Amino acid sequence: ANIAESRGRIAEIEIEILKLKSGMRQESIATLREMQTRENELRERRAVEAAKGRDKLLGARQLAAEVITQSLENRDPPAIIRNFLELTWIDVLVFVLLRHGERSEEWRRTGEVAEQLAWSGTTLDATGLLRLQGLRLALLEDLRKGLELLGGYHEDGIRRLLQDIVACQHAVQAKQPQLAANLSSKLAESP
Repeated sequence: ANIAESRGRIAEIEIEILKLKSGMRQESIATLREMQTRENELRERRAVEAAKGRDKLLGARQLAAEVITQSLENRDPPAIIRNFLELTWIDVLVFVLLRHGERSEEWRRTGEVAEQLAWSGTTLDATGLLRLQGLRLALLEDLRKGLELLGGYHEDGIRRLLQDIVACQHAVQAKQPQLAANLSSKLAESP
């Protein structure tokens, strides 16, 4: 009777263990399902945020392109200025817009710099020359700061580019388009 009782008790314990294991498995499965649901929700949120970020970036790039187009409208500056505005300054505009917003002073000033640079690459009358002389240092400083915002450019490369822009402005005013055409807006990137 003792052995039969012991065997019965062992069987009951084994059944209880199986029930516990089954319950643990169900609990584990439920926990795994919850984790998968949370991971899926997180992936969906990240995908939505990434899409919003892409949309925001595309909108900023479009607005920046409009500023560049507007600054070049009815102007034909030399290639160094045009290329700089279309290929480099546009990135500064996008960065400033995303960081500070469309109503910020930084955005307004960055657009104004594009306008002034495009204007500075056209033939100016005596009044325009005086105005250019008065704003050149601030313009160059704003260009330098904008390039530094982007990062990735060597200080020497920025300095050479700004020197070439000034040389271009002088060549345009001296009516020497060939000299201006030989200047390049290529910036050396930092290693």
